Amino acid sequence: MRELIVGQHIVGKETDSKSLVLVPTARYLCVHLPHWAITRRLRRRPELLDKPVVVVETVRRGGGGGGGGGGRVDVVDGSPAAMKAGVGPGMSLAEGRAICPGLLVLERQAEKDRLALEALGRWMTRFTPFVATGWPVEKGDKGTLHRPMPLLLNVAGCERFFGSMEIIVREVRAALKRFGLPARVAVAPTPGAAWALAWSGKRSGRIVGADELAEAVAGLPVEALRLCGEIVASLRNLGLRTIGQVMALPRETLPSRFGEALLRRLDEVLGARADLLLPLGYEVPVEARLEMDGAVESLEVLWLVLQELVGRVVTDLERRCEGARRLELICKSDPADGLPPVVRTVALSRPSRDGRRLIELLRCATEKLDCGKGFVDVRLKVPLHERMTAEQMCLLESEVQADQNGFEQLMDRLTVRLGAENVVCPVAVASYIPERAWRGAGFHERNEGVGQGGFATAIARPTVLLKTPAEVRVVAEPSDDREGRPAQMTYMGRVHRLAHVLGPERLAGEWWRGHGKVRDYYDALDETGRRFWLFRVVTQQEESVSVRWFLHGMFL
Repeated sequence: MRELIVGQHIVGKETDSKSLVLVPTARYLCVHLPHWAITRRLRRRPELLDKPVVVVETVRRGGGGGGGGGGRVDVVDGSPAAMKAGVGPGMSLAEGRAICPGLLVLERQAEKDRLALEALGRWMTRFTPFVATGWPVEKGDKGTLHRPMPLLLNVAGCERFFGSMEIIVREVRAALKRFGLPARVAVAPTPGAAWALAWSGKRSGRIVGADELAEAVAGLPVEALRLCGEIVASLRNLGLRTIGQVMALPRETLPSRFGEALLRRLDEVLGARADLLLPLGYEVPVEARLEMDGAVESLEVLWLVLQELVGRVVTDLERRCEGARRLELICKSDPADGLPPVVRTVALSRPSRDGRRLIELLRCATEKLDCGKGFVDVRLKVPLHERMTAEQMCLLESEVQADQNGFEQLMDRLTVRLGAENVVCPVAVASYIPERAWRGAGFHERNEGVGQGGFATAIARPTVLLKTPAEVRVVAEPSDDREGRPAQMTYMGRVHRLAHVLGPERLAGEWWRGHGKVRDYYDALDETGRRFWLFRVVTQQEESVSVRWFLHGMFL
């Protein structure tokens, strides 16, 4: 008998009869988190731990016709208090509120759940370098089986570091218990079997070998095969409730009755077909560190240390063809002094690996730093770095590019010296209301393209826009409908006779915010050459009409 080996796995044994018998020898540890959606939310809001709370999701949209097109809101997960009251996954929110009137509702945050699960998975890499977050949820015509994505750890060969597989399972369960995460753990030769045992098993920590795999999964329900609701319903209608009952059927009849998915899932669980997983990627952080025998008590010496650290960081960035967007400097004193570490953060407007520029910004950030009793540990991190491309500029554009680079370097220095909250730039927002058509954003935030984009307009807007429109007294030209053009304005006790007036430009209010009044804007120039932007609001009351004028901006 000859073994066929691929990587770490014995994929089969070739016997004298020329038949290939698959023998899975990999070991997968599955961490099933049955209440991940609610657990993550309750960890962030501990005041809700003892209250009935559910996480809900709109799982089905209404169709057309005259039905109104609403959505069915189902309960995805519930807190222990909600489960005790009888509210659990699978029921609608209306049913849950009928059972428990004081039910608190939280919307499901699928993306945040996924990111938090990936963070937990990266923490689990201390047990094995191969950690995956399971498979995508499959959808069927009759609904979706809502299950949290598990963590799957390939622990084959890791026993030599921990002593035994039992020790690995015990360590994983102890870590999850410290985190306060309810979970079930199982180990099997295939990821599908490990998940099936963890999901459907009442006992956590079960370890199944290759020789007992088929017997271990035979008694599990058919839902453990990760099938869509349509196939599960078809199997149960035929009286097939366990995986063993499905295994007893002739293989050639399964695809025609239930499709290829059932046979594929069955082969993946038993190891007859490869079950591909995508492990979480791990990127070595960009950072440099120096530990000194003696304390650094002066800025001059600290800047020499920074030159060494920046040189190491720049070398790493050049190897990656990337540039730093944010630097984080951490200076620690002797632990015996009991002083907290000093942290300085430097943000850049664009990726850079120019050592001189980085050192200059770090010196600006530390020029008022009090070294106190000195630092014995200095670390420079680059938590945010991006890909850099080589820039090729034309001869006539070199001066423009140089000016742009100089402006960005100036803004970087101002941000470091004054603080990011004090260096802001206007960013356009899609709104027709002038005071809501922009917002202040940090210079680096502006360069990251976070603006939502404004509406284009061919009409000039004032250079100075008042934060709150100021009410002014206006004398308008005679008009039968009270919509005469302004002729004179009194602002801050000074009378301005308006020589030229353009308008009106009518802007409707935002009725959905409770501001539905229409504004008529005028561009007015007084006799001294000063230019104003003012508007009129007409309010219709029971039997009277009131007209109010406001100054909104000035052209400089």
